[in-house]
Amino acid sequence: IEIVMHNHADSYDLHMDDLKSVVEYADDRVGVMLDTGWALTSGDDPVGCARRLGSRLRALHLRNQVGDVPTEWLGEGDMDVAAFVAVLKENGYAGWLETELWHRADVTVTRPLVEDQRMTVDLLRELRG
Repeated sequence: IEIVMHNHADSYDLHMDDLKSVVEYADDRVGVMLDTGWALTSGDDPVGCARRLGSRLRALHLRNQVGDVPTEWLGEGDMDVAAFVAVLKENGYAGWLETELWHRADVTVTRPLVEDQRMTVDLLRELRG
């Protein structure tokens, strides 16, 4: 069993404290599950965050959004998904790519969720190579 901390803070200071609690104070065997949606909500850049975490990044919870509103699929929003995947490749990340797509009340829905997920999987396959 691998132990990872899942970031869930909605402010930059709390987000950075979550990450610091693992990176600076926990044993190297403890990793981070980076939730890109919460990183965006807190004002952090998921690409830079993944780069800073390096080998401590052990799991991913992928969501894109505009501001704090989730987008329909991973390919649109404030996160540069291609740059994010490039950092994962640079770091040798071999873990799961877990996606979180949901049609919250404030999301403008234009497609069924199953289509959003298909588009997201296709994008990740294309970017991972």
